[in-house]
Amino acid sequence: MSYSLSNDLYFILNGNLLEIDKFSSSEIKGDTVIYEVVRVKKSAPVFLREHIGRLHNSINLAKLKQLDYDELNRSIVELLLKNPVDEKNIKIVVNYTHQVEFPQYLIFFIPSKYPSSLEREKGVYVETINATRLNPEIKAENKSLRSYADTIIQNSGCYEVLMINEQGLITEGSRSNVFFVMNGKLFTAPSADVLGGITREKVIHLSNKLGIEVVFNSLKSNELKNIEGAFLTGTSPGVLPIAKIDDIKLNVNVDLINQISCEYEKLVNAEMANWRSLNH
Repeated sequence: MSYSLSNDLYFILNGNLLEIDKFSSSEIKGDTVIYEVVRVKKSAPVFLREHIGRLHNSINLAKLKQLDYDELNRSIVELLLKNPVDEKNIKIVVNYTHQVEFPQYLIFFIPSKYPSSLEREKGVYVETINATRLNPEIKAENKSLRSYADTIIQNSGCYEVLMINEQGLITEGSRSNVFFVMNGKLFTAPSADVLGGITREKVIHLSNKLGIEVVFNSLKSNELKNIEGAFLTGTSPGVLPIAKIDDIKLNVNVDLINQISCEYEKLVNAEMANWRSLNH
């Protein structure tokens, strides 16, 4: 996988700030690759502590050697102070090879796409595919699944694909989580069946505060005709309403979804303000 990094000035390699012309895509290849993607808005990483916690958990579950997280955090601060951005994602990649005792890590900006104001207002189109994520609790690169999902997205023009597992249950998106609204409640897959998205966890927490019941139960595709609405959650989309799943049209102006989206944006803004107060 290659990245267009020409508009960025610096990246981090094992705690060292380097100019971007020294970046090589060969650095991000290993026998096992664990990674995190963090949204950066006005040079403030959103929910960094939670992303680092998930990185630690993924490495732990994979039974691999851990990083120096103090050094990792200092590196992220240094990169964002030296290379400020308005809005872009950074990727933290941890490589493990049999030849090297300690993991190698990189932190770099990646091309980032966020929903347009029209997509947020009108919702997005998604399709379903038959696919299952192996070891969903570990955020590791799965090139075959990513390639398959990207091909469907490119050919159909949909925003995202939702995966249906071998039991016929809708679990999650290829790079997002999904929630369904039915009978005034939120339905989402059991946590053990999906990659535990940071935005997903924030939505669950906000729903509990707002008194909205969250049911951890996956839906079958034939149940979609009964739902009142649906939305994706993820690092880049945030909380994004779905207008259509396959051939099923959905209402995007659902009070419950609007309420959650508004509260989530407040949480993001508070996180940014807290980061700036601590690091500037």
